This record gives sequence, structure tokens and C-alpha cells, in this order.
Amino acid sequence: MKAGTRSRAFHHGMMTLLAAAWGLAFTAIKELMQELSFIGLNLVRFLLASAVLLPALLFYRCRRPCFRTRERLVILAAGILAVWGYHLAVNYGEITAPAGAAGVVANTSPFFVVILSRLLHRERVGWWKAAGVVLSFAGLVLVTLGGGPGRLSGEGEARGLLFVALASLCWAGYTVLLRPLLKVHHTLHVTTYALVCGAVTQLPLLALVDLPEELSRLSGAGWAWLSFLSLVCTVLGYLLYNRGVEVLGSTTASLYVYLVAPFSVLWGFLLLGEPLTNGLILGTSLILSGFLLVEIGERLPGRGKRGYLAGEVAG
Repeated sequence: MKAGTRSRAFHHGMMTLLAAAWGLAFTAIKELMQELSFIGLNLVRFLLASAVLLPALLFYRCRRPCFRTRERLVILAAGILAVWGYHLAVNYGEITAPAGAAGVVANTSPFFVVILSRLLHRERVGWWKAAGVVLSFAGLVLVTLGGGPGRLSGEGEARGLLFVALASLCWAGYTVLLRPLLKVHHTLHVTTYALVCGAVTQLPLLALVDLPEELSRLSGAGWAWLSFLSLVCTVLGYLLYNRGVEVLGSTTASLYVYLVAPFSVLWGFLLLGEPLTNGLILGTSLILSGFLLVEIGERLPGRGKRGYLAGEVAG
């Protein structure tokens, strides 16, 4: 009993560190966008992650899955949504959007998950979840309109945050698509194959950028940020999250993803000097309040047993 308690306490600590790392990812992207193109950054991040994840599967003691044709197509679509729709859109959005505000907007995907689950799988939403969706979208609008140091212009920060909001929607699609597969296949296999498929579909983009030239000009700090994104946020991050789900349960583990948004604001303030505007503070509070209402809806008797994990968002 004591060993189990210590194990759970250890994993609670690991999940808190993971939320802090995923929050820092938005600062890392902001810094790397000064040295790499948004396409080059996404290419090298997921090529490096794939180069680590695929060999790791060879040493993992789990029977190799046998995916059916339909499941392979779902994994491919999910990988494209994650690598292209989420991460590439976040990279582009952070060209102009503040890192803190981008982190808040990107982590509104739990509410898109609720909406897509209702539309695609007829999942019952309930009043608590509906109220959470409305409250969080209000916070999203407030962050988008008043989250920057000045005010958002049509060509600047507003456009960047809109792309980040699109990324959030794509991540929700990734979550909803993969959820049925995670019931019958190991999470590590499903996640790895989806990310590798997404990385492979990016290869034609090599024609649009001179990746060797970009990497040759990358500074020491840039390599450090890139290693952090690829190895810590992507490889180690997914593995820690999957382990957290296994030990703590999906509902408890998802709560820690909700901490990514305030961590992204904190890192943007501490490392990049991004101001904590009233719009950003109030919008973040509304979004987190919406998270709480959705979680209450998940925990009510008869709610969330067949639902999709609301908090599967990466940095």
C-alpha cells in the first residue's frame, strides 16, 4: 500500500513537471522562430522524434500490433492532424502571436473534443460540459482580442492566434479519431505510429526549405531549444503522459494538461518579458474555469464513462 502511494505521488510530480515542460514549449517555439522557418522547425522536430521513437519500440516489451486497413487510415489521418494541423499551425501562429497567449489558445482543444464527440459519436454533453464550453470560448475570444501587449491587428497577433485556434481544433480531431483505437491497442504503439506517419507526410516540404542551410546557421541556444522540443516535449512528453494515464487514470492525468495554459503564460512572462495584460489574465481565468466545469461533467455519475479524454493536448 505504501509503495503504491509513493508510486502515485511520484507520478503526480512527473505530471506536474510535464505540464511545465509543455507550457515552456511555446516559449521554445517563439525563440526558434527567430532562427528557423516554421516549416523547417516542424520538419526537424518530428524527424528527430521519429528517429528516437521507432528504435524505442524495438526494446519495448509489448507484442507488435496488427492494425486493420481502416485503423491504418485512421492513424494516418490522426498523424496528419497532429503534425500538420496542430504543430505546423502553432509554429506559423507564433510568428506573430505572443507565446503565452498562444499557449492559452492552443489548450482550448478539450472543448473542441466535446463538440466533435457530440457531432461524430453522439456523446451526451450535459449542462456542466455545455456551460464549460461556452465559458471557455468566451475566454478564448477575450484572449484573442485583448491578450497582446498592444491590441491585435488583422495582420498581426490576431491572425497568429486564429491559426493557433485552428491548431486546437485539429488536435481535438486527432484525439477523437484515435480514442477508439486506444481501447484495443497499446497507447505507445498508436501514438508512435501516428506521429511517425505525420512526420513522413511532411517530407515533400523539404522542397520548400533549405533545411541543411537553416540548421547550419542554428545557434547553440537554438540547438538546445530544438533538442528540448524534440526529445523532452515530444518523445519523453508522450511517454510520461501515457505512463501517467496508466498509473493515475485518464481523468486524473488529463487534469495536469489543464496546467499547460497558465504555465505557458508564466514562461512567456518570465523568459520573454511578455506582459500579463488584463485581457490575457481574465481570458485565462475563464478558460480554466471552463476546464473545471467540463471536468465536473466528466465526474458526475453516468457522465464521461463513454466520453473522450478531454485533455489530450501536447506542447
